[in-house]
Amino acid sequence: MTTKDDIKRDMMGSDTQYCYYCLTPKGDSFSCCQENHFGTFANLYPEDQQALLDEECANIIGDTQ
Repeated sequence: MTTKDDIKRDMMGSDTQYCYYCLTPKGDSFSCCQENHFGTFANLYPEDQQALLDEECANIIGDTQ
């Protein structure tokens, strides 16, 4: 069974980049929020990491706690 810790560990090691302002995954975009500032999950502020982790856990295991 996948746990929140498993998901966080996967996200910490991921190369996926997120917009620093709205946390949208970069994908093929060159800019977001009229800026071009992107970073990996590991480089985000802890509160932004928590928001993304909660969203991912809700999508995968239906739990945000």
